[in-house]
Amino acid sequence: MIELALRYMFAALSFRFLSANAFLVLLATLFSNFGNYPLTIFNSVLQFLLTFALPLAFMAYLPAIVILERTSELQIHPWFAYGTPIVAVIWLAAALLFFQNEMRYYQSSGH
Repeated sequence: MIELALRYMFAALSFRFLSANAFLVLLATLFSNFGNYPLTIFNSVLQFLLTFALPLAFMAYLPAIVILERTSELQIHPWFAYGTPIVAVIWLAAALLFFQNEMRYYQSSGH
């Protein structure tokens, strides 16, 4: 759900910018470069950004920590890991609101 929300938000930018492919490529690059590794290999600033600004940690790392019962390894409170479904719903709701807001800027590419 979080990946869907992020892709939905980046796709909504095409209403404001006629070509938003670069944004979608950037998002795919972020997923492949940062989403495939454990959060602990990054410095603390990047860990914070990947957890709270761009919630890649909530997509794989934190749910895996819960499933493997290794929450003692977390640098943040374990309830963040258990709250992943709530975070997913919040991000999806935010994406839908962002999409509706961006629809005001729709421009036809033919005009």
